[in-house]
Amino acid sequence: MSSTARWGVREVSDYYATPQGAIVTFLDSFLQTPEGNKFLQPYPQEKLLRTDLKILDPCSWGNTEPKIYEEKRKGKSVMYDTKMAYPTVLTNYGAINIVTNDIREDSPAAHHRDFTTITALENVHQYDLVISNPPFAFAEQFILNALNLVKEWGIVVMLLRLNFFGSQKRKEFWKANMPTYTFVHRERMWFTPDGATDSIEYMHAVWIKWQNPEFSKLKII
Repeated sequence: MSSTARWGVREVSDYYATPQGAIVTFLDSFLQTPEGNKFLQPYPQEKLLRTDLKILDPCSWGNTEPKIYEEKRKGKSVMYDTKMAYPTVLTNYGAINIVTNDIREDSPAAHHRDFTTITALENVHQYDLVISNPPFAFAEQFILNALNLVKEWGIVVMLLRLNFFGSQKRKEFWKANMPTYTFVHRERMWFTPDGATDSIEYMHAVWIKWQNPEFSKLKII
């Protein structure tokens, strides 16, 4: 999601690449938690994800012909990569079993289904991890569907605007679905090739199936 251009109507061909650096920052922090640490291989490969993990990115985005742009922003080079962001980073961390999905037909994802219409896939409770950057307007449905698709005590991670915690209409949603962890990114993200930062802060929210804490543990990263 990007607060600059994802308001209202869902654009099937719209694409805003998630900054891979932000994903790395999140993973490096999350994998230090007790739950995240269970995803890692034992010594001496303890910095790599276990190869038996089954992972789903339901909103993989990406372009069939990915490009890398380099822009100068505040005197620094900004890299903008249009590959599928989460699968690319997770592969670099050693993951080998990643299922990709995106509603866009021009995405290189393996599947092209509308995740908001999925209430029960053929193989529910099959994933260890569901991780993605969902469209803001459909984030609640993405979270609920993802929780249905992970195994017992599986993990769901969504990149969301920090103000997603607001809104009176989501009061009941949070009562029933408080994330276990909230990783707030200090630096504002950019989702476009010009390197212009978005107008709002973002967080990676982490749900652990069957956990419904009264409060979420907060970490600034």
